[in-house]
Amino acid sequence: MTFDSDEWQDPTRFQSQQIPAIVRWTIKYSGGYVRDEKQAEYVLLGLVAFAVVLAILFFQSSRSNTQEESRAVIEKSINATDALR
Repeated sequence: MTFDSDEWQDPTRFQSQQIPAIVRWTIKYSGGYVRDEKQAEYVLLGLVAFAVVLAILFFQSSRSNTQEESRAVIEKSINATDALR
């Protein structure tokens, strides 16, 4: 039996190509906490959810500060206009 070298692939190499690189990286650098592909996907999903919540909190806090500052500027300009009358 002979195999053409172009058609034959190493099974481990083929399997590692099916797993996304970020998942392989998560498993590799987790220090043994993440043992398989499914756990790595859950870890990455958790990180994305955490990032979304953090972004929402950041934008809400910056938005409320901007609104308060805008109100203060408007009140000062109204008071200044009233003082000129």
